[in-house]
Amino acid sequence: MKWFLILLGALFAQAGFGALALLRTTDGREISGELRATTEGLTLTTTNGTTATLALTNLAQGRFNLTNVAELTSPPAPKEDGALPPGWQAQDIGPVGAAGRAMFRGGSFTLAGAGDTLWSTRPDTFLFAYRMLQGDGQIIARITATGARSTGVMMRDSADPNALFSAVFYEKGDSLIYRNRRGEKYRRQFVHEGDWHHRDHINLPRFLKLVRQGNEFKSYLSWNNGEHWENFHQGPVEMGSNILVGLFVLSGDQAQTAEAQFDQVTITALTEDSSAPGRLGNAVAVVLRNGTVVVGEISFADETVLKLQRQGRTLALSTPQVARVLFQKFPAPTGGGAVPDRAGLLMVGGDFLDGDFAGIERGEVKMSSVLFGVRRYRLAKEAKALALRAVVPVTPAWEVQTIDGSVWLASTVRLGSEALSLSVPVMGEVKVAWAELVELRRGGR
Repeated sequence: MKWFLILLGALFAQAGFGALALLRTTDGREISGELRATTEGLTLTTTNGTTATLALTNLAQGRFNLTNVAELTSPPAPKEDGALPPGWQAQDIGPVGAAGRAMFRGGSFTLAGAGDTLWSTRPDTFLFAYRMLQGDGQIIARITATGARSTGVMMRDSADPNALFSAVFYEKGDSLIYRNRRGEKYRRQFVHEGDWHHRDHINLPRFLKLVRQGNEFKSYLSWNNGEHWENFHQGPVEMGSNILVGLFVLSGDQAQTAEAQFDQVTITALTEDSSAPGRLGNAVAVVLRNGTVVVGEISFADETVLKLQRQGRTLALSTPQVARVLFQKFPAPTGGGAVPDRAGLLMVGGDFLDGDFAGIERGEVKMSSVLFGVRRYRLAKEAKALALRAVVPVTPAWEVQTIDGSVWLASTVRLGSEALSLSVPVMGEVKVAWAELVELRRGGR
């Protein structure tokens, strides 16, 4: 393997993407840092400021769009003990009387901040640790402990104390609160300047999630360590495309700081709503015979073609190449052993109806059987998965996973500054933007 140490400059000017990544080479070495990609290779800027470029021929595995150094198997030593992960920064919002501080150590964030205001009609004062986010996305974090009055996650239009925001947070006294500042666009629609929602008897540790979809912001909490999410509250906020996303602490006292701890923090750009329990918004997972999994929304399907809407485009798949269609999430991307290999419909209650597939249209799947004739079943409400034929997985040259849950089994991969170009059997060329990428692995699992 050859590493080429280079200076920042023209190469970075050509690249269109930057996020935390971990690369493993074919000879077992690891390197992590901020990613830039070109047609020549993958370049990482490490925490000590050096850069290294790896050619695709030397890559065994890459993990991308990481936001927490704890996600890395072998994280590099930071520049100084307690330094925030690459891409993160912290600052006091508003005129606080005591400077705040933020540290990252052992996979956990510690924030100590002053401040006493987070409201719709007055300037905010608190400590904010954040990353940039472009477009739709979500933040998940677990609050493990706090001595502050307010501790939580936030999406914010800017660092200005009067900026528009959406936040869900733990309030001292065992309460959960959602709060926002909406903006001029929504002032005429509501009596109050912002939303406020409250629930008592919430203890720590607690997983919280905040999701942005356009101008709609949704908050969630989890009672079982992030396995399932309950929709807590949501509201519209008029934010721009580029926003700040992160963790905040408000002590309740302008002149004195208070500490809070967070762990398992992830920030993810989204192309689909992954917040609904048990499934991915209105999307389904289409499993091809060779094991490729494509996530999107079905607009139409019959015995010959299945039309899938994905990122504003229509993807036409050959129905004879489809093995399963999953209307709800399963532990395995392909549905695993929960879905039989014979033709039929797996119902939400667990029953399996043997029959022939007759089509999907208007949110319903049509099945034909000798016993019942042609019947319709609502996707996800009644039907959990459609089985057409057995999955016969292949061992691909490359396996690519994206944030929407798709798993692409590719015969070739080509690098580009904005996207990967994949050659997927049966489907042809597929482009995957770097912002969508979760993992790139040589030789399958």
